[in-house]
Amino acid sequence: MPKGQIMRAAVFQGVGKIGVEDRPRPQIQDDNDVILKVRLPSRHCEVTAAIVIDVKTAAARKASCLEIAQEPHKSMADKPNMFPYVRVPQPDSLLIHAPPSNPPNLLVLMTDIFATGYFCAKPLLLNEDPGAAIKAATDRCGADILLEVVGTLDAMRLCVDIVRPFGSISSVGVQTETVALEGPVLYGKNVTIAWGHCPVRGIFEEALATLDKVQDKVSFLCDRSIKLEEAEEACWLFNDRKAHKVLLVRTQ
Repeated sequence: MPKGQIMRAAVFQGVGKIGVEDRPRPQIQDDNDVILKVRLPSRHCEVTAAIVIDVKTAAARKASCLEIAQEPHKSMADKPNMFPYVRVPQPDSLLIHAPPSNPPNLLVLMTDIFATGYFCAKPLLLNEDPGAAIKAATDRCGADILLEVVGTLDAMRLCVDIVRPFGSISSVGVQTETVALEGPVLYGKNVTIAWGHCPVRGIFEEALATLDKVQDKVSFLCDRSIKLEEAEEACWLFNDRKAHKVLLVRTQ
């Protein structure tokens, strides 16, 4: 295969093993496709999530070359991976222009945690004066609002234990086991629980606008970069909690 049609990609090869391999560069397969040039992929827990960071050029109904930072969709490869180029079908429903005021490295947060956290907190922002609401709640027993972002039974039970009567729990942690909660406690406290995975595309613009306002507060999350060829090391840095986000830098 000609050199120009080959790219280096970090590929999941098994539990605890990430390799960097030669892979064929994606090609246009449909008139609605676009080919994306990856700018700043990140190595984090959602190995198949996709985000758009910086669109340099775009065409609504014609294939174009875009410069963005993203991780590929699961449907684009047979294994979780990080490609320098990726094909995206139906781009009108997937690609979003990034505001110029957001640094590309911070927009990597839109891959997962910022949009998910925004989705978790948004349903609970019911009072326009949170300061007054907190003062009104100081004499009550338990927390008014709890955000469950761990995804374990113990975490959910803790939330139920410490929420006040008529309180709210918003859970976006990925639940991987049967969640058995005490019915009498839930009933007696009149607890409101909202949970489920984040519909990222539906709240993406709102979350992106919020990130623009608070970028100074979250910039510390994206201060670690590493070469693509060292992708496995990046995974272990994240796994061992030595870094919040690891940005992979292409060398070609």
